[in-house]
Amino acid sequence: MESSFIENLKIKISGGSHEEAIYLEISGLPEGISIDMQKIEKLLGKRKASSINPLSTTRIEKDIPLLYSEEIGEYEYKSIFPSKKTLKFKVLNENVKSSDYDLHLPRPGHCDLPAIHKYKNTLNLNGGGPFSGRMTIMLVIAGAISIQIIEHFYPKFKIDSKLISLGSIESKGIDYMHPENSSEINLIDANNYLNEIINSKDSIGGSILTYATGLPIGLGGPIFNRINSTIAKLIFSIPGAKALEFGNGIKASKISGSENNDIYASYEENTGIIKTYTNNCGGLQGGLTNSMPIVLTTHFKPTSSIKKEQQTIDIKEGRIAVTKTAGRHDIAFVTRVSPVVTSALAIAILDKILDYADNKILSSDNDKNILEKNRLEIDKIDKEIISLLEERLNLSKEIGSYKKEHSLEILDQNREMEILSNIPKDMQNIFKEIITLSKDKQKQL
Repeated sequence: MESSFIENLKIKISGGSHEEAIYLEISGLPEGISIDMQKIEKLLGKRKASSINPLSTTRIEKDIPLLYSEEIGEYEYKSIFPSKKTLKFKVLNENVKSSDYDLHLPRPGHCDLPAIHKYKNTLNLNGGGPFSGRMTIMLVIAGAISIQIIEHFYPKFKIDSKLISLGSIESKGIDYMHPENSSEINLIDANNYLNEIINSKDSIGGSILTYATGLPIGLGGPIFNRINSTIAKLIFSIPGAKALEFGNGIKASKISGSENNDIYASYEENTGIIKTYTNNCGGLQGGLTNSMPIVLTTHFKPTSSIKKEQQTIDIKEGRIAVTKTAGRHDIAFVTRVSPVVTSALAIAILDKILDYADNKILSSDNDKNILEKNRLEIDKIDKEIISLLEERLNLSKEIGSYKKEHSLEILDQNREMEILSNIPKDMQNIFKEIITLSKDKQKQL
């Protein structure tokens, strides 16, 4: 089953938690930017289940991203590769255990029952199938690529997430002005509380603070093109996300306008950099970035799969029944979801950067970015020129073979003069070299 996000970027994710593999296709990317697979794996590593984290699932997967190669016609591992308009990835599911699932006893809190009703037997819903949190691995790959592309155009760009609440434990230090300084929940400090949850065979949720800095003013637009809207769409594609706040969020509904408004401290017209005394809006005003840090908080529910017995419905016999989840599940998946939220925000930001016609990127560091952007465009054009020259030389070889077969001279003065007469004078020397190279290829025959 395929699911798609389609705006400027087009992201397609398919497969399922207990299928052979999960697939990602991402298109609409700027071309020619070097992508480091190790940076993708580093972000994936933060999402991985770990024996060190007592709250994570015991389903340990390698999660090696394989890139589709058109040259060899299959997926392979590449450490460094250039971004293309379309990139395709595959990640194998190598540690599945479908016997843990009894789909005629749908799990409370999961979408088992509505999914069974809608899709009947057309989907493999073991482990949640395409609705599983396992699918977020592909969001992280797309996000890690987005981060590297954004960094190419905005060297000062920074993005990260922090766990700021876990069950009843909450961070005491949230700073919207300098979100990187916000306090994060320490699992070691929460050890006694977490052991209570584990021993009770229950689960807990939590909240993630995500921020991005070093971005220009003006990303986004009005109504449906608001950057808030795109961020929300991607955040709520993450299973278990229940609420989203920008800046001070819900608190804004409980205070006056004079308390909530961010008073301007300065504005630099040439760079588009705004500074305010507070950042209650989370760097977003009217659906546009204002150059202050983007700050958002995502709240996640407790893991639905718990070891306690719960009432359900036996859909085979049509009666009330009791079920207890037997699979391998996180006690608090929120402890592994930070890189997923980071990725969702990065994808939304890149998508809004691509709003600009012909991928002309706005920047708070204009001179450097104009240079980088133009160099990138030149690199793209050079590749096209090389491809066309190769095609021209191949045609010249065919002409050379024809001349050889029919005993014709390689030099055709009239033909050369005809070609050059259609070329601007300041480019004729270039084309004389191309013609000479074509004749040399014919001579080799």
